[in-house]
Amino acid sequence: MYRGNPQHTGVYSTGGITPSNTGLWKSSVIDPSGDPVISNGVVYVGNTTGSLYAINALTGELIWRTDNGNCKEFLKSPYQGTSSTPLITNDVVFYHWLDPDNNERLALLDPTTGKSRDAAQQGRCGYLVGDGPSRLAASSPVLTDPSRDVVMLGTGSGAIWMASTFFGPATSISFPAGQVWSSPAFDGEHLFVTNLSGSIYTLNTLWTQVG
Repeated sequence: MYRGNPQHTGVYSTGGITPSNTGLWKSSVIDPSGDPVISNGVVYVGNTTGSLYAINALTGELIWRTDNGNCKEFLKSPYQGTSSTPLITNDVVFYHWLDPDNNERLALLDPTTGKSRDAAQQGRCGYLVGDGPSRLAASSPVLTDPSRDVVMLGTGSGAIWMASTFFGPATSISFPAGQVWSSPAFDGEHLFVTNLSGSIYTLNTLWTQVG
């Protein structure tokens, strides 16, 4: 956990980890962004152009990346604007990224192969989320229902979106006063989210604003 606990005090009850000056491996990722995530011996990390890399955590070997030709939109000229962190849960990788036309998308991928987990997606481009062009895909998905792989995330258009391998994404509630670039927090019942207008909202999982 970042800085040891939810309070970010920087104090680790276990005493922390003693760093080593010996590097195990180095792997090349073009313009990495967001935070790396490790699951079942694989490191997943995205970059500013919207590509997602899967790297062997022991060897540094590239396993797959999402710009290998299976989604034509990944093959356009480079662009900027993706800084989210992928979420891995129950054999699904959820990745929020910005396509070359500045549309926010959410891809649901198989963590082993990188292939789409939902036939309704266009290749591996992912679902369109948000209500129009955006400047940044920054909000990282948060898991709200592990039994059904339900996640929620914010968008630059000012909306909270929900997605699942069971039913795909559906918009929930909009905040027209400001864009949602932060990642939501979830306490098991309520979702907490901020937007660029300086507001913080509390929502329940049925999309009702409660505070």
